[in-house]
Amino acid sequence: MDTRTLLAIVLSIFILIASQEIISYLYPPPPKTVPPQPAPPPASAVSPAPQPVPEPGGESQAGLAAPSAEKAPAPGRDVTVENEVYTAIFTSVGGRLKSLRLTHYPGDAGRESPPLDMVRAGPFGELPLVFSLEGKDLTISDEAVPYEVSADALRLRGNEQGSVEFRGKTANGMLITKTFTCSGQTYGITLTVKVDGAPEAVAFASLLWSHALEHYKKASYQMHGPVALVERKFVYKATESIAGKEQILGPDHIRWGGYADTYFLAAMIPPGEDMNRLSLSAVNGTVATKLTIPWKREPVTYTLYVGPKEFEALNAVSPALDRAIDFGWFHFIARPLVWLLKFSHSLTGNYGIDIILLTLLVKLGFFPLSNKSFKSMAKIREIQPQMERLRAQYKDDREKLNQEMMELYRRYKINPLGGCLPMIVQMPVFIGL
Repeated sequence: MDTRTLLAIVLSIFILIASQEIISYLYPPPPKTVPPQPAPPPASAVSPAPQPVPEPGGESQAGLAAPSAEKAPAPGRDVTVENEVYTAIFTSVGGRLKSLRLTHYPGDAGRESPPLDMVRAGPFGELPLVFSLEGKDLTISDEAVPYEVSADALRLRGNEQGSVEFRGKTANGMLITKTFTCSGQTYGITLTVKVDGAPEAVAFASLLWSHALEHYKKASYQMHGPVALVERKFVYKATESIAGKEQILGPDHIRWGGYADTYFLAAMIPPGEDMNRLSLSAVNGTVATKLTIPWKREPVTYTLYVGPKEFEALNAVSPALDRAIDFGWFHFIARPLVWLLKFSHSLTGNYGIDIILLTLLVKLGFFPLSNKSFKSMAKIREIQPQMERLRAQYKDDREKLNQEMMELYRRYKINPLGGCLPMIVQMPVFIGL
């Protein structure tokens, strides 16, 4: 390597580091502010008197379709669950999730905006985590069930775990118990549903995640819509691709399903992965992901994740969730590179240096292949005059020319593909980068 090249590399590294330090000095990040919140009541708070239960009616209730515009929203109590990473609010009407604000992530208005809310109610008040039982000509939904709750609030820290129980009856007298269990430091929530007195015709159980159908400016690097992991394949449907219709996945090995945007994920993990179905739709102003599993007339336990697309946070709940970070075809190459970049950043704290180090490491890893390619091309340049003479001598005989060329390569021990094959091997790594 000559002096000029070495000097250019050193100057490039210096400019990258200096520019980052200057930008950090001129434009420091504003201090992080979290809006003050009143201290919630203790977890042992007891709910007031039970709410009235509707008189038994027909064999089924309204299904998962959007309610009528004339239907007045039923009043309900709010239950707050707060831990170190989010503040969730459940409503006693349907035992649904009304709000979930991420403590460490501001909303769309920038750093000064309140924490991002992962729940967007539909135009008719549709909220996530509606549970239903289904059978032939039968759908029983808990969307409007007035639940009794075990506590008004729950506050968790560190390794603490706590639960909130919702108990209610459907119009036909079926008793449903929904128990939400949360921990102090993760984005995971465990939902256990127990049903007593279900009709014999029930064969399936469904859990619904709904999100208001919002219109975003289309961009190739952004995503908004239903997502799923089917077998080992990540499935994403842009909202515009399913607008006004429904798409069914399965029955298949569905590992999880939910809704995602570019940086955040809401996912439902079923208790079993076989013979599950996933319904993806965007109708009546609401994007709906319905996860349907065979029902065995016993309690059903789901694992929920509502939070950012970060490897550590996702893997803390389930290793399968990190497939929501879509790296494309060469994800098996991109993931180790990301790990190396993050590891380097934990040591240096400067992404400019990290990128340079990663580039040098990749170059060193491929040096043997690159060196072999350079040597092969150098040998070809050496015999270039002989090749030109052969082309002139056998310009009218293509077959003879090819024979003489191959003999020339054999004599000088040159692989005609030795110059390009190493570059082809490196292409997936460049794409992964």
